[in-house]
Amino acid sequence: MLQEVSGDRAKGFQMIHRRLFRRSHESNQHPDATPGERTEKESCGQRLHLGCGEVYLPGYLNIDLPPQHQTVMRKIKVDIYADISRFYCATNSIEEIGLHHVFEHFDRPTALQVLISWYLMLKDMGRLVIETPDFEKCVPRMFAKEGSLREQMVAARHIFRSHEAPWAIHRECWYRAEFKQYLGALGFSDLSFDYSEWHGTFNISVIALKRPHSKLGVN
Repeated sequence: MLQEVSGDRAKGFQMIHRRLFRRSHESNQHPDATPGERTEKESCGQRLHLGCGEVYLPGYLNIDLPPQHQTVMRKIKVDIYADISRFYCATNSIEEIGLHHVFEHFDRPTALQVLISWYLMLKDMGRLVIETPDFEKCVPRMFAKEGSLREQMVAARHIFRSHEAPWAIHRECWYRAEFKQYLGALGFSDLSFDYSEWHGTFNISVIALKRPHSKLGVN
């Protein structure tokens, strides 16, 4: 799912970085996976890098869709081929879940579904690391009177993506207040934010913890 990442941004990610449904052993594995390949339940590591694309992080379980589902990247580097929106590990088994410019591709119902699933998968004091375009900072760039048309178009594309393929659509816009609202409501705490600018685009990163004995719906 991660379609484009520069070396600098990959390094930046390395620096910061009740299940909803019962799934059978077969449904956990992507239908296009090689027969006999390990399933998610059997091979979950301590740290997950979801939607890894061509960015392989040592020490993480790197997960993305099979090559035939990619339209840009040709050298996918993964440990497991899977649909990350349906990827599950045992409850309280993961130390860290990280994803870099992937989360905005989910529509809101799917985003809430995976957030709940990730919360349940994380151990106490486990952390969730997400980076997305920063809607709050990109919108002013789109309408800045002093900006050029190219700068405005770059900002618009960063928010909405290019739509040339099914994956190339941003289905939700994320910013600080929205992250605080949803992550807090789902039980995450100790949120910290970081902001970055890259070639005229603006991004927001959030790190959230799963505190011991916290419950869904309680800040």
